[in-house]
Amino acid sequence: MTSQSAEEEQAPSEQINIFDEKGFTSNAVVIDRAKGIFLAARASSRNDATLAAEALPLLQSIAEHNPNDDAVFYALGQAYNALQQPAEAERAWQRVLEIRPTHEEAVESLAIHFHETKNLPQAFKYYK
Repeated sequence: MTSQSAEEEQAPSEQINIFDEKGFTSNAVVIDRAKGIFLAARASSRNDATLAAEALPLLQSIAEHNPNDDAVFYALGQAYNALQQPAEAERAWQRVLEIRPTHEEAVESLAIHFHETKNLPQAFKYYK
């Protein structure tokens, strides 16, 4: 078994490196959006409430200013789900489908959500 380096032991958010390509500049909103989406995805894959809690305020701020950003609302659903707040996750994923009805990840997330909450008719609707 190999030991982890100090960099690998850091929290994932501390490992995020923001860089700009020549001729491209980013602003704080773009960076916060990218960081929030990344943290929510990582929180979802690891079921990590700490990362989700870090992502949440970033995503909420972006969503408040851009209510049609489906990627942000999908990430909000992931963060809420990792925080074990299923009603909020459901609302976020439903918002994704209002913005973009063909968002496959939101459909799948809702199917799983309804299956896990024992709402089988709704789960079947989304699986179908």
